[in-house]
Amino acid sequence: MQNHHAIAYYSHVLPSNARKKLVYERELMAIVFDVQKWWHYLLGRHFVVRTDQRSLKFLLEQRMVSEEHKKWLTKLLGYSFDIQYQLGVQNKAADALSRVEPTLGNLMISTPRSLHLEELKQAIATDDV
Repeated sequence: MQNHHAIAYYSHVLPSNARKKLVYERELMAIVFDVQKWWHYLLGRHFVVRTDQRSLKFLLEQRMVSEEHKKWLTKLLGYSFDIQYQLGVQNKAADALSRVEPTLGNLMISTPRSLHLEELKQAIATDDV
């Protein structure tokens, strides 16, 4: 998201065996798939993952995790992020994407919107980065 507006969406079809997993595991997989999809935007930057799966808020603080969870967590090593719980009804676009079976994933990423050339020049001139 950028300025509280969705810029891009990503959806991923789950293999049939993954559809049988617990919601927690599917949401963890969604985070990993999304980070892998958008890695070139995320690596080296701090970002926030918002999920409607409350228990994932404590993903990085858990001490006892299964071998499968460890496998998924290792794919997130090297990224700087926080996980925030957000009710699905408060994140309607992402909630709608996650409800379309059998898809998964709803990380939103910033990409440029259509701008007039003068607006773009002004934005570049005032951007410190």
